Amino acid sequence: MLHAANPSGGVNETVRTRLAMVLYNHQQPQAAGDPRFPSMTDQMVTIAIERLVFVQGNLRLGGPAPTSNALFRHFAGLIMNEEVSVVLDAVGAYADAHARVPGVPWMKDAEEAFLADVEDVLASTEYGVRGRELVLRTDLASAVLVDEPLRLLSAGVPALEKIDLKFGEAVAELAAGKPADAITDAGTALEMLLDALGYSGGSLGDQLKAAKKQGWLAGVDTPLANALEDLVKWIVSVRNQRSDAHDTQSPDQGDAELMVRLVGVLVLRFGPDVPEK
Repeated sequence: MLHAANPSGGVNETVRTRLAMVLYNHQQPQAAGDPRFPSMTDQMVTIAIERLVFVQGNLRLGGPAPTSNALFRHFAGLIMNEEVSVVLDAVGAYADAHARVPGVPWMKDAEEAFLADVEDVLASTEYGVRGRELVLRTDLASAVLVDEPLRLLSAGVPALEKIDLKFGEAVAELAAGKPADAITDAGTALEMLLDALGYSGGSLGDQLKAAKKQGWLAGVDTPLANALEDLVKWIVSVRNQRSDAHDTQSPDQGDAELMVRLVGVLVLRFGPDVPEK
Protein backbone atom coordinates (compact mmCIF):
# COMPACT_ATOMS: atom_id res chain seq x y z
CA MET A 1 0.00 0.00 0.00
CA LEU A 2 1.19 3.49 -0.83
CA HIS A 3 1.13 6.33 1.68
CA ALA A 4 1.22 10.10 1.22
CA ALA A 5 0.74 13.23 3.25
CA ASN A 6 -2.26 13.87 1.04
CA PRO A 7 -4.04 10.48 0.89
CA SER A 8 -5.73 11.23 -2.42
CA GLY A 9 -2.62 12.72 -4.02
CA GLY A 10 -4.82 14.50 -6.56
CA VAL A 11 -6.44 11.24 -7.75
CA ASN A 12 -9.92 12.73 -8.03
CA GLU A 13 -12.93 11.54 -10.00
CA THR A 14 -11.61 13.08 -13.22
CA VAL A 15 -8.27 11.28 -12.90
CA ARG A 16 -10.02 8.01 -12.08
CA THR A 17 -12.26 8.36 -15.12
CA ARG A 18 -9.28 9.03 -17.36
CA LEU A 19 -7.44 6.01 -15.93
CA ALA A 20 -10.48 3.84 -16.60
CA MET A 21 -10.56 5.15 -20.18
CA VAL A 22 -6.87 4.28 -20.61
CA LEU A 23 -7.75 0.77 -19.50
CA TYR A 24 -10.61 0.59 -22.02
CA ASN A 25 -8.42 1.96 -24.83
CA HIS A 26 -5.66 -0.58 -24.20
CA GLN A 27 -7.67 -3.79 -24.29
CA GLN A 28 -6.00 -6.59 -26.23
CA PRO A 29 -8.14 -7.62 -29.23
CA GLN A 30 -6.68 -11.10 -29.76
CA ALA A 31 -8.26 -14.25 -28.41
CA ALA A 32 -7.11 -15.59 -25.05
CA GLY A 33 -4.60 -18.42 -25.02
CA ASP A 34 -6.71 -20.11 -22.35
CA PRO A 35 -10.19 -21.28 -23.49
CA ARG A 36 -11.63 -20.42 -20.06
CA PHE A 37 -11.41 -16.70 -20.90
CA PRO A 38 -13.57 -14.82 -23.43
CA SER A 39 -10.62 -12.65 -24.50
CA MET A 40 -6.96 -11.86 -23.89
CA THR A 41 -8.07 -8.80 -21.92
CA ASP A 42 -10.15 -10.95 -19.55
CA GLN A 43 -7.16 -13.24 -19.03
CA MET A 44 -4.93 -10.24 -18.26
CA VAL A 45 -7.51 -8.75 -15.90
CA THR A 46 -7.70 -12.06 -14.04
CA ILE A 47 -3.92 -12.05 -13.60
CA ALA A 48 -4.05 -8.41 -12.46
CA ILE A 49 -6.82 -9.09 -9.93
CA GLU A 50 -4.95 -12.06 -8.46
CA ARG A 51 -1.91 -9.85 -7.99
CA LEU A 52 -4.01 -7.02 -6.58
CA VAL A 53 -5.70 -9.28 -4.02
CA PHE A 54 -2.29 -10.61 -2.97
CA VAL A 55 -0.66 -7.20 -2.61
CA GLN A 56 -3.62 -5.60 -0.87
CA GLY A 57 -4.41 -8.68 1.24
CA ASN A 58 -8.11 -8.22 0.54
CA LEU A 59 -10.18 -11.03 -0.99
CA ARG A 60 -13.09 -8.62 -1.40
CA LEU A 61 -11.33 -7.16 -4.43
CA GLY A 62 -11.66 -10.43 -6.34
CA GLY A 63 -13.91 -10.39 -9.37
CA PRO A 64 -16.72 -12.52 -10.82
CA ALA A 65 -16.29 -15.52 -13.09
CA PRO A 66 -14.65 -14.64 -16.43
CA THR A 67 -17.78 -14.09 -18.53
CA SER A 68 -17.86 -11.60 -21.38
CA ASN A 69 -17.11 -8.05 -20.14
CA ALA A 70 -18.21 -8.70 -16.53
CA LEU A 71 -14.68 -9.16 -15.21
CA PHE A 72 -13.40 -6.12 -17.08
CA ARG A 73 -16.26 -3.95 -15.79
CA HIS A 74 -15.49 -5.10 -12.24
CA PHE A 75 -11.83 -4.13 -12.68
CA ALA A 76 -12.73 -0.71 -14.08
CA GLY A 77 -15.10 -0.30 -11.14
CA LEU A 78 -12.20 -0.80 -8.72
CA ILE A 79 -10.42 2.11 -10.37
CA MET A 80 -13.51 4.31 -10.10
CA ASN A 81 -14.62 3.44 -6.56
CA GLU A 82 -11.82 2.04 -4.36
CA GLU A 83 -9.31 3.90 -2.22
CA VAL A 84 -6.27 5.41 -3.94
CA SER A 85 -3.82 2.65 -2.97
CA VAL A 86 -6.10 0.09 -4.65
CA VAL A 87 -6.44 2.25 -7.76
CA LEU A 88 -2.67 2.61 -8.13
CA ASP A 89 -1.97 -1.06 -7.46
CA ALA A 90 -4.72 -2.13 -9.88
CA VAL A 91 -3.29 -0.08 -12.74
CA GLY A 92 0.22 -1.34 -11.98
CA ALA A 93 -1.00 -4.93 -11.84
CA TYR A 94 -2.62 -4.62 -15.27
CA ALA A 95 0.64 -3.27 -16.69
CA ASP A 96 2.45 -6.21 -15.11
CA ALA A 97 0.01 -8.65 -16.72
CA HIS A 98 1.43 -7.79 -20.16
CA ALA A 99 4.44 -9.96 -19.27
CA ARG A 100 2.66 -12.71 -17.34
CA VAL A 101 0.12 -14.33 -19.66
CA PRO A 102 1.10 -18.03 -19.78
CA GLY A 103 2.39 -19.11 -23.17
CA VAL A 104 2.32 -15.57 -24.60
CA PRO A 105 5.51 -13.56 -25.26
CA TRP A 106 5.91 -10.36 -23.28
CA MET A 107 3.76 -7.69 -24.95
CA LYS A 108 6.41 -5.05 -24.40
CA ASP A 109 5.22 -2.44 -26.90
CA ALA A 110 1.63 -2.65 -25.67
CA GLU A 111 2.78 -2.33 -22.06
CA GLU A 112 4.93 0.71 -22.80
CA ALA A 113 2.07 2.40 -24.65
CA PHE A 114 -0.31 1.68 -21.77
CA LEU A 115 2.08 3.07 -19.16
CA ALA A 116 2.82 6.13 -21.28
CA ASP A 117 -0.87 7.01 -21.28
CA VAL A 118 -1.09 6.33 -17.55
CA GLU A 119 1.82 8.71 -16.96
CA ASP A 120 0.04 11.39 -18.97
CA VAL A 121 -3.07 11.02 -16.79
CA LEU A 122 -1.03 11.17 -13.58
CA ALA A 123 0.87 14.30 -14.61
CA SER A 124 -1.47 16.47 -12.54
CA THR A 125 -1.15 14.31 -9.42
CA GLU A 126 1.52 13.49 -6.83
CA TYR A 127 2.09 10.10 -8.44
CA GLY A 128 4.13 8.81 -11.35
CA VAL A 129 5.12 5.58 -13.07
CA ARG A 130 8.09 3.62 -11.70
CA GLY A 131 8.62 0.48 -13.73
CA ARG A 132 5.20 -1.16 -13.47
CA GLU A 133 4.31 0.57 -10.23
CA LEU A 134 2.53 3.85 -9.54
CA VAL A 135 4.31 5.63 -6.71
CA LEU A 136 4.81 9.07 -5.21
CA ARG A 137 6.95 11.21 -7.50
CA THR A 138 9.36 11.74 -4.61
CA ASP A 139 10.14 8.00 -4.81
CA LEU A 140 10.77 7.82 -8.54
CA ALA A 141 14.57 8.23 -8.47
CA SER A 142 15.23 4.84 -6.86
CA ALA A 143 13.78 3.07 -9.91
CA VAL A 144 16.43 4.24 -12.36
CA LEU A 145 19.22 1.91 -11.20
CA VAL A 146 17.38 -1.03 -9.64
CA ASP A 147 13.62 -1.46 -9.71
CA GLU A 148 12.73 -0.83 -13.35
CA PRO A 149 15.75 -2.67 -14.87
CA LEU A 150 15.05 -5.61 -12.56
CA ARG A 151 11.45 -5.92 -13.72
CA LEU A 152 12.50 -5.73 -17.37
CA LEU A 153 15.18 -8.37 -16.78
CA SER A 154 12.82 -10.81 -15.08
CA ALA A 155 10.05 -10.81 -17.70
CA GLY A 156 9.71 -14.25 -19.31
CA VAL A 157 12.16 -16.03 -16.96
CA PRO A 158 10.09 -18.01 -14.40
CA ALA A 159 12.76 -18.16 -11.68
CA LEU A 160 13.49 -14.44 -11.98
CA GLU A 161 9.80 -13.57 -12.02
CA LYS A 162 9.42 -15.31 -8.65
CA ILE A 163 12.46 -13.45 -7.30
CA ASP A 164 11.06 -10.18 -8.65
CA LEU A 165 7.76 -10.81 -6.86
CA LYS A 166 9.57 -11.44 -3.59
CA PHE A 167 11.74 -8.34 -4.12
CA GLY A 168 8.59 -6.36 -4.86
CA GLU A 169 7.15 -7.53 -1.56
CA ALA A 170 10.26 -6.23 0.21
CA VAL A 171 9.91 -2.84 -1.50
CA ALA A 172 6.21 -2.73 -0.57
CA GLU A 173 7.05 -3.49 3.07
CA LEU A 174 9.52 -0.59 3.04
CA ALA A 175 6.85 1.73 1.68
CA ALA A 176 4.48 0.55 4.40
CA GLY A 177 7.03 1.30 7.13
CA LYS A 178 7.64 -2.37 8.00
CA PRO A 179 11.45 -2.75 7.94
CA ALA A 180 11.44 -6.15 9.69
CA ASP A 181 9.19 -7.65 7.00
CA ALA A 182 11.30 -5.99 4.29
CA ILE A 183 14.49 -7.53 5.67
CA THR A 184 12.96 -10.99 5.75
CA ASP A 185 11.68 -10.72 2.17
CA ALA A 186 14.98 -9.34 0.85
CA GLY A 187 16.94 -12.16 2.46
CA THR A 188 14.57 -14.70 0.94
CA ALA A 189 14.96 -13.08 -2.49
CA LEU A 190 18.73 -13.47 -2.24
CA GLU A 191 18.37 -17.12 -1.23
CA MET A 192 16.10 -17.64 -4.24
CA LEU A 193 18.69 -16.04 -6.54
CA LEU A 194 21.51 -18.29 -5.37
CA ASP A 195 19.24 -21.32 -5.63
CA ALA A 196 18.24 -20.35 -9.18
CA LEU A 197 21.95 -20.11 -10.03
CA GLY A 198 22.36 -23.69 -8.78
CA TYR A 199 23.89 -23.04 -5.37
CA SER A 200 21.92 -24.80 -2.66
CA GLY A 201 22.41 -24.86 1.09
CA GLY A 202 20.69 -24.65 4.43
CA SER A 203 21.47 -20.95 4.79
CA LEU A 204 22.68 -17.98 2.79
CA GLY A 205 26.20 -18.55 4.09
CA ASP A 206 26.11 -22.21 3.04
CA GLN A 207 24.83 -21.25 -0.40
CA LEU A 208 27.68 -18.78 -0.91
CA LYS A 209 30.24 -21.35 0.23
CA ALA A 210 28.82 -23.80 -2.30
CA ALA A 211 29.03 -21.14 -5.00
CA LYS A 212 32.70 -20.41 -4.27
CA LYS A 213 33.50 -24.12 -4.10
CA GLN A 214 32.03 -24.53 -7.59
CA GLY A 215 34.25 -21.76 -8.92
CA TRP A 216 31.75 -18.89 -8.97
CA LEU A 217 33.58 -15.58 -9.51
CA ALA A 218 37.03 -17.12 -9.63
CA GLY A 219 40.20 -15.68 -11.14
CA VAL A 220 40.06 -11.95 -11.74
CA ASP A 221 36.63 -11.84 -10.05
CA THR A 222 37.91 -13.30 -6.77
CA PRO A 223 37.97 -9.90 -4.98
CA LEU A 224 34.30 -9.48 -5.91
CA ALA A 225 33.53 -12.93 -4.50
CA ASN A 226 35.29 -12.01 -1.24
CA ALA A 227 33.40 -8.72 -1.03
CA LEU A 228 30.11 -10.53 -1.63
CA GLU A 229 30.97 -13.00 1.13
CA ASP A 230 31.39 -10.12 3.59
CA LEU A 231 28.19 -8.53 2.31
CA VAL A 232 26.24 -11.76 2.75
CA LYS A 233 27.59 -12.07 6.30
CA TRP A 234 26.20 -8.60 7.04
CA ILE A 235 22.86 -9.43 5.43
CA VAL A 236 22.60 -12.68 7.39
CA SER A 237 23.50 -10.87 10.60
CA VAL A 238 20.90 -8.14 10.07
CA ARG A 239 18.21 -10.62 9.12
CA ASN A 240 18.95 -12.96 12.00
CA GLN A 241 18.94 -10.19 14.57
CA ARG A 242 16.33 -7.78 13.24
CA SER A 243 13.88 -9.52 10.93
CA ASP A 244 10.25 -10.30 11.64
CA ALA A 245 11.26 -13.91 12.25
CA HIS A 246 12.96 -12.99 15.52
CA ASP A 247 11.63 -11.40 18.68
CA THR A 248 14.10 -8.54 18.97
CA GLN A 249 14.13 -4.77 18.79
CA SER A 250 12.56 -3.15 15.77
CA PRO A 251 15.11 -2.83 12.93
CA ASP A 252 16.28 0.50 11.61
CA GLN A 253 14.46 1.67 8.47
CA GLY A 254 17.79 2.77 6.97
CA ASP A 255 19.33 -0.68 7.41
CA ALA A 256 16.28 -2.25 5.81
CA GLU A 257 16.38 0.13 2.84
CA LEU A 258 20.09 -0.50 2.31
CA MET A 259 19.63 -4.26 2.48
CA VAL A 260 16.70 -4.27 0.05
CA ARG A 261 18.54 -2.12 -2.48
CA LEU A 262 21.73 -4.18 -2.21
CA VAL A 263 19.80 -7.38 -2.83
CA GLY A 264 18.14 -5.72 -5.82
CA VAL A 265 21.54 -4.80 -7.27
CA LEU A 266 22.79 -8.37 -6.76
CA VAL A 267 19.76 -9.79 -8.56
CA LEU A 268 20.26 -7.28 -11.36
CA ARG A 269 23.96 -8.19 -11.68
CA PHE A 270 23.63 -11.99 -11.55
CA GLY A 271 20.08 -12.46 -12.84
CA PRO A 272 21.23 -12.76 -16.48
CA ASP A 273 23.07 -15.95 -15.47
CA VAL A 274 19.85 -17.64 -14.33
CA PRO A 275 18.64 -20.27 -16.85
CA GLU A 276 15.44 -19.29 -18.64
CA LYS A 277 13.80 -22.66 -17.97
